[in-house]
Amino acid sequence: MVTRRLLSVLVLASFLLASTFALAQGALPLEPGVGLQSTMFARDLAFPAGMAVLADGSLLVGTSVSTGGGYYDSTGEIVRLVDADSDGVADSPYETVATDLPGSITALALAGDLLFVTSIDPAGPAITAVRVSEDFSGPYTVAGSIEFHFQNALHQTYGLATRPTPGDTGTWDLVFNIGAIGNDTGGSMVSLTGLIEDSLPDSAVYLATVHDDGESIVFSKPIALATGIRNTSAMAFDPASGDLWIAENGIDGLDDPFVSFSADELDVVPAEDIGTLTLDFGFPDTYTRYDTGEAVGSTGTAPFAVFLPLDGSENEGIAALSFAPASFPHELRNGVFAGFHGQWDSTGIENEENPLLWVSTETGEMRTIVGNDAATVGHIDSLASSDDALYVADFCADGSLSQTDPCGVVYRVTTAGD
Repeated sequence: MVTRRLLSVLVLASFLLASTFALAQGALPLEPGVGLQSTMFARDLAFPAGMAVLADGSLLVGTSVSTGGGYYDSTGEIVRLVDADSDGVADSPYETVATDLPGSITALALAGDLLFVTSIDPAGPAITAVRVSEDFSGPYTVAGSIEFHFQNALHQTYGLATRPTPGDTGTWDLVFNIGAIGNDTGGSMVSLTGLIEDSLPDSAVYLATVHDDGESIVFSKPIALATGIRNTSAMAFDPASGDLWIAENGIDGLDDPFVSFSADELDVVPAEDIGTLTLDFGFPDTYTRYDTGEAVGSTGTAPFAVFLPLDGSENEGIAALSFAPASFPHELRNGVFAGFHGQWDSTGIENEENPLLWVSTETGEMRTIVGNDAATVGHIDSLASSDDALYVADFCADGSLSQTDPCGVVYRVTTAGD
């Protein structure tokens, strides 16, 4: 007869065996029944953050190579991952196409022949414009930068998104954020120098149009697309509608910063409002309590969705957004994937807030793709989609932000059976 205790032991052994098998095979531990499969596309990367798919199908990844103190003491590099034999694993050795960039990279975005790279280097946060070579191989060259001058700010600039400027062939729109100066306060001014010379209010998302003649880059004056935004590490344009989706991080606990006070949310700026209307999403006066789900305040535009605990599972610190590839199962196509950093410097089981979720862009329904009980997952901080794959970057799968050895991985997720 199988006792309850023995059954528990058997279940635990089965779970550990499955986890060990998944790790050995290099697979992202996807939830059963989602109709997807994965391979470990690349490993031993230095804090991968920011990804972009090139026209030839290869993948650019931002990395921060430690110069002695981990992520925040690093130099930035761009790695190009190529899968020439189509086996679901990047060819080795990986190709480094840009070096000596500001470290602590958070985001990448392509705009024609330009790659924009956001870095939060303690020496000075910046968005660096890098010119991509014609055949996509290195070396890439720096074409200029936008420097941000924050004064004692809790949040800086983290997220990027780009699109071809509607109705203006040859130009691109660059979207970036300026985070709130405090946990539950905003209202400071931040000066920008370099490619953009301006002074802008915080707690907002901005758009500037990029004119590039191959020799020089000229930006238009930034305009605010959204205000009342506490902080975002991720933004994405819906390829179908053109709407801009913004992943907003909620207010941290007022007594314990590791316990959310307000829920993270998804905010949407409709395509027809981009450049014509500035939407206010209510921070700091309007939010949803994470512990109770209570809506507080009524100013501003309501969020599309809020990330309350899902089936009892926590999800905090949204860090990545990417729309579902066209080849994904029908039930996942009209949706956006969201990755969460979770606990600041904890990985695996200790990080109980770091799932990968899918959100319906039609109804707001949510579904867990990778649970926050995955022993092999650290921080799902970056996502990118091609026509047939979702790339998932784990910022540091089994280590610390202060370690010097590369600990990041990139997974390639495709439809099961492909």
